[in-house]
Amino acid sequence: MSALGNDVTDWPGTRDRLLLAAERLLGCGIIACGRVDADPVTARRALEAEILRRYPAAACSYVFWTATDEDAVSSADGDLVAPLLLHYNGPPVAGAVRAALAEQGLQTRPGSHPLTLQLVVEPPGLPVPVVAESPAG
Repeated sequence: MSALGNDVTDWPGTRDRLLLAAERLLGCGIIACGRVDADPVTARRALEAEILRRYPAAACSYVFWTATDEDAVSSADGDLVAPLLLHYNGPPVAGAVRAALAEQGLQTRPGSHPLTLQLVVEPPGLPVPVVAESPAG
């Protein structure tokens, strides 16, 4: 078993940590979709319709980012190098998204549009905060 070291190069990149946060959100019942190939308005409608079709009693909680936005802020190796706009569907979801990202050492700030957050990308070389797990009780 290996542990992550103190060297920032030992840590997963921002995009990988975003995907880990997305998995965490899925475990909480929030659909997290990356690289949606549609404009945000169309994506919102399609996600809501699909969630309600599959889970009629669902709260329709989701977060997504578009392929266009991800491509615009990704380096040649696929990591994020600039803030990524995340679209969500309500304040409770925003809180859960912020918490899941924080668990991965990522921060957000308010987005440029309603119901959006910007994933903050740290400049290279900054240490990633370590989030300690609580002891099992």
